[in-house]
Amino acid sequence: IYIELPSSTPDLTIANQAEVVLQLNVDPSGKPKDIAVVKSAAVALDEPVLAAVRQFRFEPATLDNQRITMPLTLTVVVQR
Repeated sequence: IYIELPSSTPDLTIANQAEVVLQLNVDPSGKPKDIAVVKSAAVALDEPVLAAVRQFRFEPATLDNQRITMPLTLTVVVQR
């Protein structure tokens, strides 16, 4: 997965990487909904990560052969 970072993005860390942790729900169609940042790396990193995750599609969870909404914690590692 490639996420384009804005040119104004601050330096990440000495290791040139940062983590953004998100909490979201995967709806019955596999789309991420109700996305919230649990751990921010930097405000300038959060928005590109959120924009990318909004485009993700997941395999929905099932219960008794019915698709259901499922909560998910997702860690996105951003590297330079």
